[in-house]
Amino acid sequence: MFFHKRGSFEHSRFSRIICAVRRFVFFAAVVFVMLPSLLWAGDRTPFPNVEFHPLNGQNSVMLEDFRGRPVLVAFWASWCGPCRAELPELVELAHELKDSGLVLLAVNVDSSAAAGQRFLERAGIELSAFRLSDQEQRMIGIRSLPTTILLDGEGLAAQIYTGYSASVIESIRLLVKGMSGADSDSIVESP
Repeated sequence: MFFHKRGSFEHSRFSRIICAVRRFVFFAAVVFVMLPSLLWAGDRTPFPNVEFHPLNGQNSVMLEDFRGRPVLVAFWASWCGPCRAELPELVELAHELKDSGLVLLAVNVDSSAAAGQRFLERAGIELSAFRLSDQEQRMIGIRSLPTTILLDGEGLAAQIYTGYSASVIESIRLLVKGMSGADSDSIVESP
């Protein structure tokens, strides 16, 4: 003979409902956060022609300066552990794919340009890093770090990556090898 506590069936049903609501809210939050990036990349909308300001104060560059070449726009910060792991690999990948014409635009989002420059110097990473204005950053809608956007030669998003893993690097490698580009240096040096 089984004895049930009074209301145990109702309690169990209530728990299942609460669990389902939690799953729905979690899924809705993920979709809400990811939707702008998914829509932006999904319709192959051109990346905005923003002005990239070098951390070292040299002359700025525009995305249109690299028309016809694949461009990797990598958003990073010195306090972001995955960014610190990914950045040297992106630099190495850009050197490896220089014959494909790949351009690496590493965009620092630290609160100050000095923090980003200090990190690069201490880590021994030889790279001209850039910043965007706050308005341009908001327009692009970066919500997590690292975020890396691969643009084709027409400035259209071929792929958007959030987070860091070896599979991200391999995916970029394969996509860039599939794109045609000019033969030139792969890392933008400030003029």
